[in-house]
Amino acid sequence: KVLINKGKVGCGGTTVALTDNRDTIVCVPFVNLIKNKCKQNKEVLGVYSGVTVDKINEYIETHKIKKIMCTYDQLPRLAGIVGYNYFLLVDELHLLFLQYIFRDTAIRGVLNEYKNFKDWAFLTATPIESEFMLDELKDIPVYNIEWESKREITVEAVKCDSVKSTIASIIEKFLNNEIEGNAHIFVNSVKFIATKIKYFDFEETQCRAIWSKNNKEYKNSCAGIPNSDTLSKPKKINFYTSTCFEGCDLYDEDGKIFIVSEGSKAQTNYDIFTSIRQIAGRIRNTQYRNIE
Repeated sequence: KVLINKGKVGCGGTTVALTDNRDTIVCVPFVNLIKNKCKQNKEVLGVYSGVTVDKINEYIETHKIKKIMCTYDQLPRLAGIVGYNYFLLVDELHLLFLQYIFRDTAIRGVLNEYKNFKDWAFLTATPIESEFMLDELKDIPVYNIEWESKREITVEAVKCDSVKSTIASIIEKFLNNEIEGNAHIFVNSVKFIATKIKYFDFEETQCRAIWSKNNKEYKNSCAGIPNSDTLSKPKKINFYTSTCFEGCDLYDEDGKIFIVSEGSKAQTNYDIFTSIRQIAGRIRNTQYRNIE
């Protein structure tokens, strides 16, 4: 029963929880993260909106060791079905703090339920200063993992008069092979992504885009490009919103990361200690070490 600061992203914290020999529930913020992990491990059951009680019970009856992933929102419902005789791992601890205001029902559900489990832990690669820790978690001991070696990432800030023009110029250079590799662009605005897709008139062979399935304006398609999957084949140009900022495994040896922050857009302002740290490790196997 501890808060674990794992020290770096991509070190396999959730993988350990999903592959050991005890019954486990891993509670995470995003559906995309669940689908990403379930696609890599077929023995894991993903529980989110639309997953029925019958499907959950069928899984429980047919698996000796239970490995379940659920969203923050679904933890109370899941606990009501399967009980509390599980190890509960609440992943991306920092998001409980960052999303408390606009996901208060989901966060409150986690904070009300976690103590009922026979064993539990909270996990993050982005530690929270003690004065900002949620009151419900302040008295829990913190365990910091220290690594003998860490991969150094260089973040290069690019100040520009027009973010859209600068990104358009970068994309054009990738398309013309003036910049080697593939562009992976993280920006928390589907509208921004739509403007770039329209401007370049992208086809599916050139561009991949991933955003929240709950987006009402862009449900299944963004300017003609479908909402893709995190483990699909990367394209020359790849766009991601915040649904992929935390926990998802992306793979592209030729992937280069770009983080877009528009000061005029409230939803795209980045906290240098949270989003950038998380995004830095999203492409697990890239040969490049720089982020712009």
